[in-house]
Amino acid sequence: MTAEPPPGLSGEAKDSAVKTIYFFRGLAALADPAGDRKGAEDLFASLHDRHPEIGAYAVNLFAARISHLLGNDLFARLQGEDVVRGRKALIEADASMLHARNVSAADQEIFNCNKALLLLALGQSDEANEVLTAITPIGLRDRAAAYSAVALSRTGRLREALAVLDEAEKTAGKKHVLQAAREHIQTGKHFAATANLSSDDLTTRIQSAFFQFAQMAPSQQAAILIEAPDPLAKLLTNEIRTAAARVTSLAPMMTNVTIDSCEDDLSAHLREVLAAQVSRLGWTIPDQSKGGRTAKGNPGERDLLVQKDGITQSVVEAVVCGRPMTHEAMRKDLTAHFQKLFAYDHCTIFFHLSYAYIDKPATIIDYLREMAEKEAPNAFKYKSTEDIPHTDSRPPGFVAEYEGQFGPVKVVFLILDMAQEAQQEAANLSAVTKPR
Repeated sequence: MTAEPPPGLSGEAKDSAVKTIYFFRGLAALADPAGDRKGAEDLFASLHDRHPEIGAYAVNLFAARISHLLGNDLFARLQGEDVVRGRKALIEADASMLHARNVSAADQEIFNCNKALLLLALGQSDEANEVLTAITPIGLRDRAAAYSAVALSRTGRLREALAVLDEAEKTAGKKHVLQAAREHIQTGKHFAATANLSSDDLTTRIQSAFFQFAQMAPSQQAAILIEAPDPLAKLLTNEIRTAAARVTSLAPMMTNVTIDSCEDDLSAHLREVLAAQVSRLGWTIPDQSKGGRTAKGNPGERDLLVQKDGITQSVVEAVVCGRPMTHEAMRKDLTAHFQKLFAYDHCTIFFHLSYAYIDKPATIIDYLREMAEKEAPNAFKYKSTEDIPHTDSRPPGFVAEYEGQFGPVKVVFLILDMAQEAQQEAANLSAVTKPR
């Protein structure tokens, strides 16, 4: 009850510590027979108001309200204005659980047992028994049996009530709640206890973290996942390079894929892989989306977009390189795709992908590096290039940085070796070398 956040914390870390302390203060207040139950209700109400998506907060707020209403007798019957408060608590609790995300089976069991308690207190014993009968016991088998016995006794089914308690004692032993239910049925004795509580704060904090992460802007998500001067650019580059590596690894199995002038087939493969990767971030990958401008003033047709909540984070433009870099038309095609990127949106990072079907794909990088320096639109002043190290199976390339009207803009150039001539040559050589 006296715990405070560790000194030196700030921002999200401090907020997380405060929420954890509030959570356990509420539990402590309810566990203490002389605890401040109204104070516990206020603590869980505060947590629930800030994070209605977290099931444990909704469950414990409901438990705190029941404990506050019933006082020192968990089997009490509400009277007067408390009946109105009880019905309101029941309605609000049901609504809260509908808005909670990823409620665990244990928390659902706790909620249903507490719901049965409140129905008993409101004089709705049949409804209470129906709720309890529908429960699949996990950790509250003895409590569910005790509450069910009380519900049965209040509907005139005393023999059944006692049989339920007898059977529960055979299975679970003489638990305190079972004995309390038997004494209440036989003599009307009060049961001094609190409603059932969820103490799984680890799950709560993880659920909260995932939910908050999903709501963040991509730049904030990237700052959490990657430590870099420009974390969003780094994260986007990592994701697209990884997806590209998976596509190129499938090249030997894609001999029947027809490549048309719009590179639609390969981009469709890339889109599916990339969309699966970034779905955890809440990002989407629309393809062939209209936007930006063409030379005629019409909307352009972007190959791929990276979006979150409908806001474009990056545009991906791809071109098939099926001719050597000595071919003028091929060089012009690469340059045109590069220049179109700047017309497609106001992003701070773009991607230029070359699907290489030539025997020396490294020559594409040499041309693109020169092109990136000299052929950008006038509004984008070339600043520098940075190589992307070839450290694994992901495609090589480089990043060119420009100074745009509103700040820095980056273009990531990647070469996807689809022909894989060097690997094919090695395979052919090994077949000749292999002893017969």
